[in-house]
Amino acid sequence: LGHHGLHETFRADGQRESASLHWHGEELCSEHFYDDGTTHLRIGPQGGSRRWERYWPSGALNTVSIEERDGRTRYLRCLDPDGNDLAPRGSGQLQEMLSLDDEMCQWREGDLVEGFLSGMVRRLASLPDGSQARETERTLYKNGRPH
Repeated sequence: LGHHGLHETFRADGQRESASLHWHGEELCSEHFYDDGTTHLRIGPQGGSRRWERYWPSGALNTVSIEERDGRTRYLRCLDPDGNDLAPRGSGQLQEMLSLDDEMCQWREGDLVEGFLSGMVRRLASLPDGSQARETERTLYKNGRPH
């Protein structure tokens, strides 16, 4: 059957790293956590697709997106750490927190047009305190698709 029921993983210090609910091998939903136990990412069903909710380390909502049936990701919300909308009506700036641990912070930045990534999207990394930031990857997007 593979996984069935609740599956959790924990860090060496006892903090929960992730939790996922499975039904006969199919993942129904999952949560992933920062090192301090704060929710980082929730993935769940959304009308035949998947909904992704990312959170800032403070616990504030960062992005809400869904996977379209054609494989593109549509961003429904993009908020800064203070809750300000960075992409009103789907167009504006993307700042998306990807990971944070004791060794590194990773995020990506780019433009959203009608909810889809457009133009050059940069992936960045720094030390957890934000120092020594550097670009690690660049990808050109057109209408939500990498080129």
